[in-house]
Amino acid sequence: MQKIIVASALALAVSAAWADQTVQADVVIVGAGGAGFSAAVSAAEAGAKNIVLLEKNPVVGGHTVISGGSVNAVDHERQKALGIEDSAEKMAAQTMKAGDFRANPELVKTLADNSEAAIKWMEKLGVQWNPRVFEAWGGLFARSHNSGDKNAGHDYIRVLNKAAKEHGV
Repeated sequence: MQKIIVASALALAVSAAWADQTVQADVVIVGAGGAGFSAAVSAAEAGAKNIVLLEKNPVVGGHTVISGGSVNAVDHERQKALGIEDSAEKMAAQTMKAGDFRANPELVKTLADNSEAAIKWMEKLGVQWNPRVFEAWGGLFARSHNSGDKNAGHDYIRVLNKAAKEHGV
């Protein structure tokens, strides 16, 4: 508890020091968790130069850093090696079913259609996926991936943070 209070006090002090600063940015991203870091690195890869990634907490990572790190994605290479037949269409249908058909079908289709590219992108950045593809707790199919690290979410943030720094974010 004492570390959290000290870290929070430090964050407030740093925030106060920057309160009168004006920063020019082409892209501003709020939240330095998995989604925020992914957006920042993607923006940099797309050519954006002045990217500001804001985080309210004294450390980066958001919920990703404390997650078990299961990432659902179609992965023809790993799944085929395990005898698993999968497709983006099957993933989208099962995702809709799991959400009691309340999700936006177009967004679910986009998620499923891009899932394999997403894990390949993370692999290119340095995530080393476990070759074992599994059905996550509460899942409907064996398409979950993790880095094999006990704290896989921390592993993803470490890789994304490194990539962001390499791009000057």
